[in-house]
Amino acid sequence: MLRSPQQFRDSIKSALTSGADKTDFSDAYSVFAVALYELLSLYDNSVWSIRDHICGWEAARQEDPDYPLLHEIARHATHVSETLAVALGSVKGLQKQHLDFMASHDQNNSPWRRNHSPFQFPLRVLDALFLRSESNKARLQNETQLLDSKIQVRIGEEAKKETTAMKAIAVITMTFLPATFVSVRP
Repeated sequence: MLRSPQQFRDSIKSALTSGADKTDFSDAYSVFAVALYELLSLYDNSVWSIRDHICGWEAARQEDPDYPLLHEIARHATHVSETLAVALGSVKGLQKQHLDFMASHDQNNSPWRRNHSPFQFPLRVLDALFLRSESNKARLQNETQLLDSKIQVRIGEEAKKETTAMKAIAVITMTFLPATFVSVRP
């Protein structure tokens, strides 16, 4: 949290103070759960923001596309997926440690309490966001392939024009060059 945005720090503080009556502070992992719920909204915004940029790109397909913009969108999409993958791994680890902690510090012997994890729902949300993020990356890959295909078609059309021009030059050369050799002979 040292270098986290001020808005995030404020939302964590607010969540901890407003939910203090619901938060079980005897569970050492309860603070992580509160922070995770706040992080989910940031992850959600990141994934759907990338999706919005992709939709905008797809809707405005241009003859002369903005390649640097597509590159930036793809770069950010990759970063979001990477961040979500790391978050998934971290939350899975936290969930396992939490279950181990609850098993060894069983306060009220309730089976529900021993097996319940406050990380279960956020883990599922993160997994869904990761899948959406991977879908975003696939859509960007499709856009990149479409642009490459258009470029290849354009190159092919230019090559046809060059071939036609070369044929014309060859016909003219074959027509007039032999006559030049014949007329130059003494």
